[in-house]
Amino acid sequence: MGSDSVGTGPMLTPVRVADFVLDAIAARIGAVEPEQGGALLGLPGLDYVTEFIHDAGAATTGTRYQNTDALIGAIGAREAATAARFKGIVHSHPRAMPVPSGQDQSEYAESLRLNPQLARYLAPIVTHDVDTPLAGHEVRLGPARISFYGSSRAPGGMTLTPLRPVVVPVTRMLRRAGVRPAGDPAAIEVEGTTLLATHAELPGIGPATLLFGADFPATAPIVLPERGGPLALTWDLGAPAVERLAGTRGRRRGRGSRCRCSPRARRCGSR
Repeated sequence: MGSDSVGTGPMLTPVRVADFVLDAIAARIGAVEPEQGGALLGLPGLDYVTEFIHDAGAATTGTRYQNTDALIGAIGAREAATAARFKGIVHSHPRAMPVPSGQDQSEYAESLRLNPQLARYLAPIVTHDVDTPLAGHEVRLGPARISFYGSSRAPGGMTLTPLRPVVVPVTRMLRRAGVRPAGDPAAIEVEGTTLLATHAELPGIGPATLLFGADFPATAPIVLPERGGPLALTWDLGAPAVERLAGTRGRRRGRGSRCRCSPRARRCGSR
């Protein structure tokens, strides 16, 4: 495999993580004793995590997590049902071990070999340690912290680098606006573009599909009511991200385009 290294440059590459993914990791991994783990999926071609699959049946010890064949099957099923793609594995470590072990790094290298489509293998570590200040590659998950790393190919081996987590406030923004989505958003493909889609009952609008692009919350979601055309939203970039939907106003763009997609569908078209 050659020599491996851990990079620690001053400028950390960002990795976008949907808030509902962090909530799931906190509940399934951060709230229980190590070691636990699961798979991360997200938008293809981007360091953007939009799904977490808990490896509930894994045989684990306090110092060892090994993913199961069932998890591999679940990843394949999810990729077949949605536009999400495998991004890496998150797992927990004992307290005061917030870095990947040598064995972890060997497995990352093997995963990169088995997944040539991955430019970067995402490898966060969860630890029950919130007493020390968070570093730039970390975020708190209730009683635990998650330290983000990414593994990529390098001449003679691989490089492991810390990554800066950017939390995307999808469900927090919806809840602040009084919207209760039918479920966590899922990745779908719309005319060659991958978006996150969810269904919800919107105050004053009724049932609608919401589509979030990769650059949300810098740009507004697309709102497609069941009746009528899509809504054009005002979007105040001066407001906190979680407040933008609550403070927006919408107007009809027209009645000729309507999406009949489901978050379970991989592709969607206008008709």
